[in-house]
Amino acid sequence: MLVLLFAGNASAQNCGNNSAKAKIRVCNLAHTFSRTYNLGSTMINPVNFSLEVIQGNQIRLQPYTFEFEGTASPDSSSYTLTNAAGEPVNIQFTYTDSQNATYPLRPDATGTATGSATGRSNLLEAVRLDASISSPLNQLAPGIYSGEFRFTAIRSGKGQSDSQAFTLQLSVAPAIQIARLDPIPITPSAASGNDAQSTEYFCVFTQGQSSFSIRAESQNSGGSGAFVFAPTDDGINYQVEVGDLGAGTLVALGNNQAVTGSWPGNGDPLCSGSDNMQLLIRVPASELAGAKSTTYTDTLILTVELQ
Repeated sequence: MLVLLFAGNASAQNCGNNSAKAKIRVCNLAHTFSRTYNLGSTMINPVNFSLEVIQGNQIRLQPYTFEFEGTASPDSSSYTLTNAAGEPVNIQFTYTDSQNATYPLRPDATGTATGSATGRSNLLEAVRLDASISSPLNQLAPGIYSGEFRFTAIRSGKGQSDSQAFTLQLSVAPAIQIARLDPIPITPSAASGNDAQSTEYFCVFTQGQSSFSIRAESQNSGGSGAFVFAPTDDGINYQVEVGDLGAGTLVALGNNQAVTGSWPGNGDPLCSGSDNMQLLIRVPASELAGAKSTTYTDTLILTVELQ
């Protein structure tokens, strides 16, 4: 019986070692891999590459060892990427060999993780590095985080190795959203001469707790520049103030005019029962004195924008 075997065509690949005498090859890893952080997710798309163990002329499982190098976190629990300001994001890697065995990569003090794996000889097989973010995700400042890493494969018992370095870039996009706004009932007191007012608490999330501006627009204003309760032929003007719950200081808003405060966004994109802003609606007593109807309404549109 004749068996014709075709080894992986490493010369057509981007491999660290293309020598005819190579006993192991790491291929298609020497790139910059750009990934995007998606809000609410901890995983990012894997880094795929290839590895070939060369032994004799048969296809069989062959062992090899590997090393993974990068910048370790201060407690050596993970690796790090940094942005232009030097701010880190912690990231954890797992290596998956061609047999789908997984190896968590835990760096030592020098930033090196080691392990033993297997692959089928004389085949250029797919392997991968999976990455997950372990830093507080929503507190990451928007921007590009990057780090350089190196994967080295060592042929067991042969004393040969091959390695390739790569760069991983993580893009964290700016994000903002407003939530937890409900209808605001306002009931004047029985005593005349008093303002009527009500406070609504709500949430504004921003990526990295970035500051933001807020604009309020009265649907009944009709271009008058005022906040107006309808019916418009018997309209009642009202006032709007806004502020964060931490400072407690409120700022008056003009109709459809953006106001910027030193308000940090909420770090929770779900705003899970955690409001960080307050909205005060006040109807002056002078406006109430001329009221002819019993019920007045308006739709107040709040718009938030990152600074």
